[in-house]
Amino acid sequence: MNITDLSKIGIELIEASKEVERKPGEVLQEIFPFVYEASRRMSAREISKWLQDKYDIQISQPTLSRALKDPKQFWDGYTETIEPVARRIASSLGINIKSVLFNLGQEDDMAFHEAMQDAKHKLSKSELKDVEDGLVFLREKWFVLSDGTRRDCSPFFDEAQEDPTWESISF
Repeated sequence: MNITDLSKIGIELIEASKEVERKPGEVLQEIFPFVYEASRRMSAREISKWLQDKYDIQISQPTLSRALKDPKQFWDGYTETIEPVARRIASSLGINIKSVLFNLGQEDDMAFHEAMQDAKHKLSKSELKDVEDGLVFLREKWFVLSDGTRRDCSPFFDEAQEDPTWESISF
């Protein structure tokens, strides 16, 4: 067997992996913040039916109910994707992570606007691109959630465990 054959096998394996159906828990982990927010207006049964009818995603009503009743593992997983990006932005701009996560969307956040202006002069092009990419990521994954959902998620950030002032987050 030569290297070309192995490459073909590898390509076939990648294609086959794309066809493997994901488990409901894996899908729920990725969409949990949105399920959580939707649960304020829809029942778990309605969410389950909507996901099935609209996207052929099968997550049972009992699975959704259990996740909503005990959301820690889902919030922990979600914050593990958000926090490193927010931390990199905060570090690059010289502001704290709490400001990135909870004040960034505010029009009157002068500290952020000033930090961005300074960053344009101090950071390299690649560092500035990393900050901008991080901001796009947060806009798509974090700031699309309502203030209430973000507030409910806030205790699950590692930073919140270390900083008691996180308890007083307000929008």
